[in-house]
Amino acid sequence: MANISYNQIHETLDEATLALILQKIQEIRELLPKGTLIDAERKRYRALDVRNLAFVEDVVRLKNGIGAGILPPVLLNDNTDTDLKLFKQLQTLRSHIDGLNYLLKDVERIVGHEAYGTGLAHYGMYKVTAKAGVANAQSAMDELAWRFEKQGKREKKKGGPKE
Repeated sequence: MANISYNQIHETLDEATLALILQKIQEIRELLPKGTLIDAERKRYRALDVRNLAFVEDVVRLKNGIGAGILPPVLLNDNTDTDLKLFKQLQTLRSHIDGLNYLLKDVERIVGHEAYGTGLAHYGMYKVTAKAGVANAQSAMDELAWRFEKQGKREKKKGGPKE
């Protein structure tokens, strides 16, 4: 059993801090170019994976070099250049956001694990004290028992390897 007295993270975000974080997220959203896709477009649009990215980089390099003498004027705009630049900028942002997301998931997992582990300890204590006849312990156990309904009974393992 885990050490229930150990609590790796013992804090909350005060309302002002949470509001500030949410405000900063909104500020970031407002700074980004707008663009949304429907599900069909998400499936249909090609991704810029490593090979496609290298291809587009080559296209831009050639367009800005020998392309001026070969390509029609309609293809000599900077659309691909700006799309490529924004793509790379967004990759940088996503890398930082992914790191932040991992941090959020880790902290969420830690505090969730701690809360559930402590909750199990409480439930176990209510079960033991209910069996001992302590007042109100049975009602506390009954109130928490819903979590374990429809879960089935665990088979107790007997010693030795199974054959």
